[in-house]
Amino acid sequence: MLAGTLSGLFLSPDGGQNWVRAAGGIGAPYVQSAAVSPTFATDHTLLVGTVDASAFVSIDGGATWRDTFFWGATASVTSAAFSPQYAQDRLAIVGTADSGVYVSANLGRTWNAQNDGLDDQQVLAVAVSPGPPHQERVLAGTESGLYMRARGASAWRLADDCAKGHPIQALEFVAHPDAYTAYAATEGAGLYRTTTNGLTWQQVPEVGDATTVNALAISPNYGQDGMVFIATAERGLLRTSDRGETWEKVGDIDGRAILTLTLAETGTGWSLLAGLYEGGVWRSDDHGETWRRSDDGLASRPLLSLAASPAFADDGTLIAGTADEGLLCSHDAGRTWSPPAAAPDAPTIPALAMSPEFGNDKRVLAIAGSDVQQSTDGGKHWDQMAGLPENLAPASLTIGSGGRLALGGAAGELQLSDDGGSTWRQVAERFGNGRLVAIAFSPRVASDGTIFVTSIADGRIRLYHTRDAGVTWVRVFEQGARGQLAPIAVPSNYRDAKAFVGVVAGRDVFTPNGPRMASWVEGRVSVDRQAAVTSLVVSPNFGRTGRFYAGTGLGLFHSRDRGHTWSPAGGRNAPANVTCVTAAIEASGAEAVFAGTLDGDVWRRGPRETTD
Repeated sequence: MLAGTLSGLFLSPDGGQNWVRAAGGIGAPYVQSAAVSPTFATDHTLLVGTVDASAFVSIDGGATWRDTFFWGATASVTSAAFSPQYAQDRLAIVGTADSGVYVSANLGRTWNAQNDGLDDQQVLAVAVSPGPPHQERVLAGTESGLYMRARGASAWRLADDCAKGHPIQALEFVAHPDAYTAYAATEGAGLYRTTTNGLTWQQVPEVGDATTVNALAISPNYGQDGMVFIATAERGLLRTSDRGETWEKVGDIDGRAILTLTLAETGTGWSLLAGLYEGGVWRSDDHGETWRRSDDGLASRPLLSLAASPAFADDGTLIAGTADEGLLCSHDAGRTWSPPAAAPDAPTIPALAMSPEFGNDKRVLAIAGSDVQQSTDGGKHWDQMAGLPENLAPASLTIGSGGRLALGGAAGELQLSDDGGSTWRQVAERFGNGRLVAIAFSPRVASDGTIFVTSIADGRIRLYHTRDAGVTWVRVFEQGARGQLAPIAVPSNYRDAKAFVGVVAGRDVFTPNGPRMASWVEGRVSVDRQAAVTSLVVSPNFGRTGRFYAGTGLGLFHSRDRGHTWSPAGGRNAPANVTCVTAAIEASGAEAVFAGTLDGDVWRRGPRETTD
């Protein structure tokens, strides 16, 4: 069994009882779809879809993974399915968040778009019928309805009689090859059923015509027991034993919403498993009547951001931003952690920034959900930053000397403040309307006016540079790369005449080859193609050591020659799945490096290897 989480893919070899994190090779932490080959016993093939990094295939049961090539897109894959005749046709299909449907007929090596007639390319669910090849039908559930395509047909056709205008959230065919029955779960329009291989559809009356159905699972013995389970937003978990004619409510699970359902063979029968919103995996061995937890080893507590105090030698302060537990602070060099006394309301903190003058001003900024929050007492109390546009959609931030602040938006909007956030000005440059994923000030921005910004749009990373505090901008670097991360690192000994900066594109770190940044030197962090760099920081002693640190899915790497060559930092016990890195100088004068991981741990490079 496979479970996709915010912190990667987990596998279970025993029907969902115990879980282990999948091996490296999946180039994105956010796994939101998965499919198992119908002939897995012989071909060991798995397919998973990720956010912003397309799909990954394993042909050895999850031991290793390889990426796949999508013509014309770096997609967020929302759904995946194999043809029931996969052993013969090698057909796999995926739906994407904004690029429609892609199909592969060569073991997932390459994918081609098949979107003729597909007017809505926000695809939420896909399914392939189990009938004979000449009657095979593909379904695609979109934000605005259900589309169908017969094998060999030239275009998709909208099913006018299946919740037209409503999102189709889940699709599943009955496994029996000549049943021609499928169910479609909708948002706000109930449950639909076809018994004609998708040609015609009828609403299932008893579920309710305004019900939201999040997930469904069909019994493998549907021909005999007629059993289907659906997870609804309004009535919880429902079950039918007569092919949808009547429904009954079955046991609640911890009072939480069910996001996905599946069935697992246990050796003595079938168990129903449910993935809950912030509640792990639960299982029922009595058709949904009673439930118990079934997620040993499944840990999803990703750290998204990490910052160390510039006055770390005196205050030992570290602040971490999590995916669903808000902010956590440590004032003893990471030994213990606790939430702030008055924390931001949002549970997701994707970005943090500490003032370079933190020892005096105690200023910290954080992106909290769709807001920007500020603390001026070292992270203990937080308030929403005032004076910003309501539609900013913050994606990045930084703090410079002299109270300089910068916030980047998801659509190329950059806001600057010269007075600690009392007033703001929007720069005229829109950076190609790309998402501003990183901002960095020169250490002397108050005098040299130097700011760097990375923008991502159309699968390309672009680095912009200003020397007049944001009035005019020059694009100094561009590179095609997957993903939505392109961190920047500016050394503390930066001088405009030297113009030295590091910028990430995929698994590479680029540094300028000369003071004018007219050409760039590529430093490959890892030989593994999937080891994308998630975080990049410079040593506080960079002027003396020339050292960079880079976090990747394979662990922490460092460079001792200003980013030209790289090697793993740490021994056999070094952390994997590093999402964020920070560095500081201890009271002894030694350099401490901290790495946050997908598992919610913070590791320290040195004698003390991990903190809780």
